[in-house]
Amino acid sequence: MENLFFSDSLLYIGKHAFKNCTALTNVIIPNSVTIIDEAAFLGCTGLISIIISNAVNTIKDSAFSGCSGLTEVTVPNSVTSFGKYVFAGCTSLTSFTIPESFTTYNRAFVGCTALKNLIIPNNIKQIVLGDFRGCTGLESVSISNSVTSIGPGAFENCTSLTEITIPDSVTSIGDEYHGYEGHYTGAFSGCTGIRKVTIGKSLSGVHSGAFSGCTGITELIWNSKKSCSFTNMPKSNIMQVRIGDEVKELPSDFVKNSKIESIIIPDSVITIGKSAFEDCLNLKSATLSQSVTSLPESIFANCRKLKKITIPYSVTSIADDAFYYCEDLTDVTCLAKTPPSISNYNSFYPAYQMATLHVPERSVNAYKATDWWNCFLDIVGDASEENPSGDSDYMKCDVNGDGEVNISDVNVIIKAILTH
Repeated sequence: MENLFFSDSLLYIGKHAFKNCTALTNVIIPNSVTIIDEAAFLGCTGLISIIISNAVNTIKDSAFSGCSGLTEVTVPNSVTSFGKYVFAGCTSLTSFTIPESFTTYNRAFVGCTALKNLIIPNNIKQIVLGDFRGCTGLESVSISNSVTSIGPGAFENCTSLTEITIPDSVTSIGDEYHGYEGHYTGAFSGCTGIRKVTIGKSLSGVHSGAFSGCTGITELIWNSKKSCSFTNMPKSNIMQVRIGDEVKELPSDFVKNSKIESIIIPDSVITIGKSAFEDCLNLKSATLSQSVTSLPESIFANCRKLKKITIPYSVTSIADDAFYYCEDLTDVTCLAKTPPSISNYNSFYPAYQMATLHVPERSVNAYKATDWWNCFLDIVGDASEENPSGDSDYMKCDVNGDGEVNISDVNVIIKAILTH
C-alpha cells in the first residue's frame, strides 16, 4: 500500500494504526479528522509526503516518529495539543513549520539528522529537555529573544554546530535535572564542533554540565550582568575572551587553564571570582578594571608568561596566591597611595626578587614599611599620582605631604589663608 485515502466521515486515527507500514508513501489527512493518536504512523520509513488538514487539533506522542523519508512537514495552526517525539528520528527532514501558538517544541525533532539551519521563532519561550538532541547535521541555530531557558540535552550531540549565541532573554542553561533515559546531560553536551560561544546579558544559571564535552571552543564572549556560576565548560582551548562593558562580576574559575594571551577587564567589573585566570600559561598581558577593590585568591596564579601588571587605585586588598608563580613578572605598578593589604608572601612569589615595584612617589616609604610589599627588592616612586578620574592636579592638593588628600590638607589650606 503506497497511497492512503480516508473517508470524509473519519474522525480519529487510532494508536499504532499504520505503525511500520514501510511501503506507505503519501498520506492526506482529511478535514474530518481531529485527532492523530500515539505512534499512528511510527516507523513508516517510505512515507515521503504528509498533508495534515486544518481540522486536526491533537497529534499525540511519536505519531510520525521514525518516518525517515519525510523531508518537510507543516503542522497546521489548528493543532493545540502536541505530544512528545512527534517527528523524532525523521532523518531526512530538512524543514518544518509549526503553529505560532506553540511555546515549546516538546522534543518533536529529536534525532532529525538532516536539519541544517534552525531559527527559533518568537513564539517559543523555552527550549526544553532534549528538544534537538542528536540533530547531528545542525550547523546553525538562531535563538530569538523570546526564549528564557534552555533545558538539559536541548542540543546534546549536535556535533555540526560551530557557533552558539545565547540571547539576552535567556536566564538559565540547563537545570538541576539529573538524568533522563538513565543518564545526566547538559544543554550543549557533546557538541564537539562548537568554536564560539556568546553569553547574553541576563544569564544567571549555567548547569555544571551545560557545555560538557565541547572541547573545540576557542572563543568566548561574556556579557552576563548577573552573578553566574560558570565552572565546567572545557576551557583548555579557549584563545580569545571578550568581556562586555556592562558586566559587573566575573565568576570563579572564569577562564582558568585557557590559552588566552591577553585580557581586558572593563571598568564596569567590580567583583572577580577566585582563580578567574589561574593557570593561563600563555597570558602575557592583563588590564584590570578600575572599579575592583580586591584581587581574589589565585586570580593570576601560575600565569607564567605574565610580564607586567598595573594594580589600580581602587584596590585595597590582595588575597593569597594572587600572582603566585608568575615567574616572568618583572614589572608591577600599584597606583594606590595607601598600600593594599597582602595576605601572605605567596601573593607575589617569586616576583619579589626580580620585579620592579612602581608606586606613587609620595608613597614609597609607606610601601617599604608595609608587610609583604617590603619584600620587593626594587621599589621606585615613579607611578602616576593621578586620581581615578584622571585629574592630574589631584595630588597637588596633598599640601601636607602625607601621600593622601583629606581633611588635614583642607585645614592646612584654611590656616594659610587666615594667616595671610
